[in-house]
Amino acid sequence: MFTNKNKIVITGGAGFIGSNLANKLNNLGQKVFVIDDLSKGKKEFLDNGINLVVAKVQSKQAATTLRKIKPDFVVHLAAQSSLAKSLKDPQSDFGKNLFPIVPLLDLSREIKVNKFVFASSAAVFGITDKLPISESDRKEPLSPYGLSKLTCEHYLEFVNRHFNLPYTTLRFANVYGPNQNSTAEGGVVAIFISEVLSGISPVIYGDGKQTRDFIYVEDTTDAIITSLLSDISGDFNVGTARETSINQLLEIICKATGVKVLGHHETGHEFGTAKNALSYEKIESHLNWKPRTTLEDGIRLTLKYFNEKSV
Repeated sequence: MFTNKNKIVITGGAGFIGSNLANKLNNLGQKVFVIDDLSKGKKEFLDNGINLVVAKVQSKQAATTLRKIKPDFVVHLAAQSSLAKSLKDPQSDFGKNLFPIVPLLDLSREIKVNKFVFASSAAVFGITDKLPISESDRKEPLSPYGLSKLTCEHYLEFVNRHFNLPYTTLRFANVYGPNQNSTAEGGVVAIFISEVLSGISPVIYGDGKQTRDFIYVEDTTDAIITSLLSDISGDFNVGTARETSINQLLEIICKATGVKVLGHHETGHEFGTAKNALSYEKIESHLNWKPRTTLEDGIRLTLKYFNEKSV
């Protein structure tokens, strides 16, 4: 763990993954600064002692904050994360995902941060017959969202190569857990739990046999912290290497809640690949990280959060 008290800036730190990370770093005795415009994040997600600056990442206020703080680390989580929205409005997706990283990296070079961590996505890979997907597999994004993330990765590699900025790119699988928005496109676990607890039949797009790699948020934040503590630069998948179909996910949630509902199948809204699972072999080998929470245990922990929230 950390041997010194570091200053750590987290963009998008009041959101789902960001708030879990900020609170964990705060509990570890680090000086945490969150930059978030609160378009999706919530101030109440953050524990006492965390410094919140309400601003867009590319704003002058954010730049002034970074120059004033001179953080040891920057974790860039702020993003537009909807595949559907990126298909409907690619220009907006690029404006929120691609364009802000350029001035952010320039600032990080200027203030000489020790490490820049970028949150990428499994969406950079596209369709493949080989599972689990490894870092060296072909990258052919199926959406502007995946393309914007991949372009950010390339730019980060460029900055590292030419200006020697230490970095880690982490490609997240489908993250779930406490503080996840139950109305967000990617939050299928939160959506299903919320609807099952309400006795609502969840909508399943397509036949429900499409698979995803679901990873608990605490494992994800552990991966980020592990990368901060390492002097290794590079790109790493953050997943469980386990495929779970949407039908199976609903069954697991029904079992955990004790409520039996049937999914309602609809067509026309399927996005992404038919099958997905990310190998964690490289990150285990290089950074000694691996997922520790099974899907069944993670669902139970997430269900506990939902139950406590409703009290």
